[in-house]
Amino acid sequence: MAHDQVVTEIELQRGNEGLGFNIRGGNDQPYVVGDNGIFVSRVRETGAAFNSGLLAAGDKILEVNGIDISSVDHQKAVEIFLSTGDNSVVRMKVIKNAYKDIQLKKDQEQEQSASTKRKWILFAGFLAVGVGAFFVHKRFNRR
Repeated sequence: MAHDQVVTEIELQRGNEGLGFNIRGGNDQPYVVGDNGIFVSRVRETGAAFNSGLLAAGDKILEVNGIDISSVDHQKAVEIFLSTGDNSVVRMKVIKNAYKDIQLKKDQEQEQSASTKRKWILFAGFLAVGVGAFFVHKRFNRR
């Protein structure tokens, strides 16, 4: 986990409509390239997540009722959520907007890489011009 990500603890009061969100990700089917975490992919308009406003698409779930799900496969994460059964309160540790933050970081890294490549190409161009000028100068000074 990056040092700038804040872990938030939330509690959802399960009602008759359930928790009301979908998850994606896991070791076996990453939702985000390079991150095997479990992410909220959708919050339905019914259920505890929507009613509380505490969980949103793009949040990364790290823990459910004290069980670490940060490095489990997708089916295991589903089983952990199902095992909360009829518990009226489900406690989770999440990183808000983690998906967006990961994408932003990737975009920044790609731009930095492209910028570095442009600098090397420019340097190589100047070097080629300099070498060419040197040889032209040597050739015409021999005469």
